[in-house]
Amino acid sequence: SKLPHEKVVSDLQVNSENLINYLRQDILILGGVMLKAQEINWSKYQIDVEDVMTITSLSLKIFRKLYFDDNAFHINIPTRNQDTFIRRGYYGGHVDVYKPHGENLYYYDVNSLYPYIMKSYPMPSGDPVWKNNLESVELDSLFGFIEAYVVTRLFGYMFEKKSSPFEGFISDLYESRLEAKKRGDEPMTFIYKILMNSLYGRFDKLNDDYYIVNYISNSQIVDDTEWKAPKHSAVQLSAAITACARIHMYPHISREDCYYTDTDSIVLGSPLSDDLVSSKEWVSLN
Repeated sequence: SKLPHEKVVSDLQVNSENLINYLRQDILILGGVMLKAQEINWSKYQIDVEDVMTITSLSLKIFRKLYFDDNAFHINIPTRNQDTFIRRGYYGGHVDVYKPHGENLYYYDVNSLYPYIMKSYPMPSGDPVWKNNLESVELDSLFGFIEAYVVTRLFGYMFEKKSSPFEGFISDLYESRLEAKKRGDEPMTFIYKILMNSLYGRFDKLNDDYYIVNYISNSQIVDDTEWKAPKHSAVQLSAAITACARIHMYPHISREDCYYTDTDSIVLGSPLSDDLVSSKEWVSLN
């Protein structure tokens, strides 16, 4: 249905004072929330939220300041070729419907799937090494990003396989989230959750140096050969985290009674065993 424009304008004029007072209160409440968030982040991390533009920037600052050790885990900034190749293997989770109908089904989702992967799985470290002719190499001995047909290895970049540098970062945020939950602090529960889930995506960040070319009158040839590596881009980490998450979910989505999956959730025809189900454990589903 169409909105009567004249009535909307008239109502705005009649209620303008009430609306302005409502908006003023809304701004004051939001300002109070931001000041409280600023106070909490400063007392906990000595980081001022005014210095960051997004929650992902805040997550990265916390990780770099308190947890990251370049000597223990070197994060390579990929070259243009490396970035392009690895980015081809960077996907999200499975979203599939295997059986469109069912009754008395069981729905589960994984507790903090990406943070759990970041905490528990090995991650690609060091400078990547290009390898050709991987057909004769055992698949289990490879750690990197490989182009392949079925299980035939062709070529790809190999990385050093090291324990995750995110373990302390994720563990502390997860514990902080549980504590916030216990005391009924819903805003901080949400913020800790977002901080845990935001960091991995920050590493796939592309260069921010955009420019506009007038394609009608500009007849100059644009030199696109210079590659400016994004300052915080390490797509191998983002790609590894999402790939390990898919591997982690595979035993569940490959079940014959799996009806549906969406990244970190499954719908099954029969219940999971009790040892796999918990509302608190990292690995469990709920």
